[in-house]
Amino acid sequence: MTAYKVDTHDPIGDTKSFSHQIETADDDHTATAEKHDEDVDRHLAVRCPESLRHLSPEETAVMDRRITHKLDILLMPVLMALYILNYLDRQNISSAKIAGITKDLHMTTTQYNTAVAVLFAGYVSLQIPSNMLISKISYPGIYICFMCAIWGTISACTGAVQSFAGLAVCRTILGFAEAAF
Repeated sequence: MTAYKVDTHDPIGDTKSFSHQIETADDDHTATAEKHDEDVDRHLAVRCPESLRHLSPEETAVMDRRITHKLDILLMPVLMALYILNYLDRQNISSAKIAGITKDLHMTTTQYNTAVAVLFAGYVSLQIPSNMLISKISYPGIYICFMCAIWGTISACTGAVQSFAGLAVCRTILGFAEAAF
């Protein structure tokens, strides 16, 4: 690996100094470059917009707090509602047992316990792959909304099951859908 210091012309119009590390592969002669720019926020990895460059660090901190507060006010109630509904959905089968699901579906105690356990099997098995997928896709918000819609649909379909097999399949798929949360 060879390191070079190169002066380049920035698209904004400023001449900046970038530190390039170029690694050349012997067989295909490809080069990869990693550049560090002083206008890039290391946390977000985005350039500071032209309209915000004139702000002092104190003004930027105030604006940051205000934006964070607005986002908290908008997002936290929705996230809390989703968390509560997710928790209630996992415990739904306990309420259904009290209401007589074991008699309605002619289930044994072992079958009921299996229906409880398969949700967590699906949930645990796909939680890590789901989180890895979220980090790879461009718009994770769309993925979360999509999975939330699927979760709601499957949860509603749970009320229409007519047998133990249908309940077990529905609860397994519900666990897969809940893995996104």
